[in-house]
Amino acid sequence: MSEITKSILVDDKIFIIRGIQVIIDRDLAELYQVETRRINEQVKRNIERFPKDFMFQLTKDELEIWKSQNATSNSIKMGLRKMPLAFTEQGVYMLSAVLKSKVAIDVTIGIMRTFTNMKHFLQNNSHIFDRFERIEYKLILQDKKIGTIFNTIENKDVKPIQGIFFDELASLGVKTHFIPLKGKWDPVGIYKMSRLFKKYNAQIVHTHSLGGNISGILAAAMAKVPVRVAQVHLCHLHWYAQKKLHKKKQIFEEKIIHKLFTHKIIFVSQQSLNYFQKNTKLPKNKLIIIHNGFELPTATDVKIHLKKKYLDHANQKIIGFIGRIARGKGVNFFIHFAQEILKQDKDRYKFLIIGGGNLAPWQQYVNDHKLTKHILFLGEKKNISDYYRILDCLLFTSEPFAEGMPGVVLEACAVGLPILARLSEPIKEIKEYYSRIKFIDEQKTPAENLNAVLSLPPCSLENLKKEFSIENMLNKTLNLYNSLVQ
Repeated sequence: MSEITKSILVDDKIFIIRGIQVIIDRDLAELYQVETRRINEQVKRNIERFPKDFMFQLTKDELEIWKSQNATSNSIKMGLRKMPLAFTEQGVYMLSAVLKSKVAIDVTIGIMRTFTNMKHFLQNNSHIFDRFERIEYKLILQDKKIGTIFNTIENKDVKPIQGIFFDELASLGVKTHFIPLKGKWDPVGIYKMSRLFKKYNAQIVHTHSLGGNISGILAAAMAKVPVRVAQVHLCHLHWYAQKKLHKKKQIFEEKIIHKLFTHKIIFVSQQSLNYFQKNTKLPKNKLIIIHNGFELPTATDVKIHLKKKYLDHANQKIIGFIGRIARGKGVNFFIHFAQEILKQDKDRYKFLIIGGGNLAPWQQYVNDHKLTKHILFLGEKKNISDYYRILDCLLFTSEPFAEGMPGVVLEACAVGLPILARLSEPIKEIKEYYSRIKFIDEQKTPAENLNAVLSLPPCSLENLKKEFSIENMLNKTLNLYNSLVQ
């Protein structure tokens, strides 16, 4: 086994429990190539050599902490008959002495080096972690509902998972690594990321969203990566905390990280930039807008056979909702809007809801109001471009501050659809490049709003394609990278 491979394997097995670095007996057994019971036997026979500062048995709560950090352990999957033993740096050294095998000695040397590297990392950067722990503690003490705040901040039932594009990126030839983090400030996870950046000699690190921006930028700074770029997609939901105090904490944490370590922050809309700048007071020269790019369709012809599947007659118009059924997406607004129209005319329109999520309560509502023939739930569709091309109008109902730069609207524009939307700044930005957009007029009935948008004439897509193409987004991003490198 190479030194690099040894180091990576050991990195993944060191955890912080009771404020110290430890390795669990099952992970040591794997490294030493012995059964766990043999380690337990040697400890029992030589118990006088393992005082509490060398080894201790995990409690149930500590076991849960270990599980939350250790996403791939076979021991977790198979279950545990008794609480594992945790060995400190001195305990690992003593264990290798009682095992007396060449493998144990070789591996222990690697473990000692890793313990030392991690200790140096934590000591050299302890002022950063301590500073934020003190700030977080002071903020929490201001709130009377301490238990509620802690439950909101850290849910132990949430297990780390790979991102939705992890496998897809790997299939495209992108090297992907999964490092589970126990919160944004997990020092072990940040250390591992920092090691990874150093291993690949990263010149640019580009992070996304709140958690990635904090842990990723901090790891990049500690690895001395020359260019560090963060990205913000959403507006009000970027800092996602429900409690006002917790949201203030999130804003303050991210502000400090960007102020100290980030070279540039990319936003996908003017609204998200303005909201972020207002709350963080970061200088405007650190912020930049690069609009989302989308893949232009190779064809815009209507899928006649697919459209006929949903029509009751040839003159019927199909109005669509496309997107995840999630917080802020406005599926309730869409259904109530459709309901008002269907009260007047059940023959002229068919409403399709296309997207995954928790559909059950809305399906029940539609069923209770006897609208199942007029409002259809199609679920998630892989060939989504075909469904844009059977719509006569996109009814975009996301709440005004829920989106950064909505890809659903851009994709609808790309096939020339008329769009009826709730008023929001990102849609106003898109409207500068595409004129077939109308905002819902509260003074008019839903039917009048729909008739108005369906009467809009076709328009050119040239300006839209220039601003929102993948090529334009790529060029602007690469130009930013180059300017920062220089």
